[in-house]
Amino acid sequence: MSNYNLETETSTSHAGGVQSVDRAISVLEILAQRGEAGVSEVAAEIDVHKSTAFRLLGALEVRGLVEQAGER
Repeated sequence: MSNYNLETETSTSHAGGVQSVDRAISVLEILAQRGEAGVSEVAAEIDVHKSTAFRLLGALEVRGLVEQAGER
């Protein structure tokens, strides 16, 4: 069993393929700061296409980490 080293993981995270995790955390940080944000706002803030932001928000919603404030 290997030990987890945060410094090592952080330094290799982008090369290691955890870009989606990084983006999801960025989405959570945006929502924590603003309280609310639309898909277009999130997409612009993290510099991704709206469909990518929509998928990220959907994944976070399924896990109960975000919720919609109104209709789509």
